[in-house]
Amino acid sequence: MEVHGLICHRDVTTGIICYRSLKQNSWDNIEFILHDDGSLTSKDLEILKANLPIKKIFLKKEADEILADYLSNYPACDSYRKKNPYGIKIFDIPLLEKNEILAYCDSDIFFFKPFKNLFSFPNRETNILLLSSEDEGYCLRPWHFFMYPGLKVISKTNAGMFCVKRKYFDLDLAEWFLSKKWPSKFLYLCDQTFWAVLAAKIGGAIWSSNQIRMPLKKDLAQLDDQYQKPLAFYFIGGLKEYIKKHLS
Repeated sequence: MEVHGLICHRDVTTGIICYRSLKQNSWDNIEFILHDDGSLTSKDLEILKANLPIKKIFLKKEADEILADYLSNYPACDSYRKKNPYGIKIFDIPLLEKNEILAYCDSDIFFFKPFKNLFSFPNRETNILLLSSEDEGYCLRPWHFFMYPGLKVISKTNAGMFCVKRKYFDLDLAEWFLSKKWPSKFLYLCDQTFWAVLAAKIGGAIWSSNQIRMPLKKDLAQLDDQYQKPLAFYFIGGLKEYIKKHLS
């Protein structure tokens, strides 16, 4: 099983810790395909390859050259990818790889318990899996559904981890979505919103929040209790430091 990840220089250490936990707890053999956001150094590459089962690392410059042709007729997609590193999650994974099933995991999700078939679909109607979220972390506002009557999303999802059937990735939908003028305050949520829009179109499901969730401080205080642990915690924002201090 190949799992994609987006990695930057700042997060090499936490990425190794978290991806190693994914590898060690999986009953399936895991290899990683990592995508450089443009900040990785030659030393970073050496460290990553020495500590993780890496199939390939796509350097940003290399990926830029390949995707220039793919996105030449999709100006909104091309512009978004050039301006926002999260564009790598939208475009590089489905366009650079040919596997029919594409799995992705952020570099700050730590796995506590063994698992199998994590990146498998519950039924034939499901073509994408996303994480559960406590809120609607999207760039959309309520009035956008009146402005664009056909607009639909799956509620309360997060794109920190996903699994999608490649044939259902829709570049035309991405171009339509990214060509709209979403509120500038919420542009950092565009990639996550796109995956929720795609899920509504192609048939999506959500991993249970009992399995993988964003921890609260009280959750961290209970980590010594094996029975209180979920399958994994998603350590976003300032919680990343917890990984290096307590989980390395």
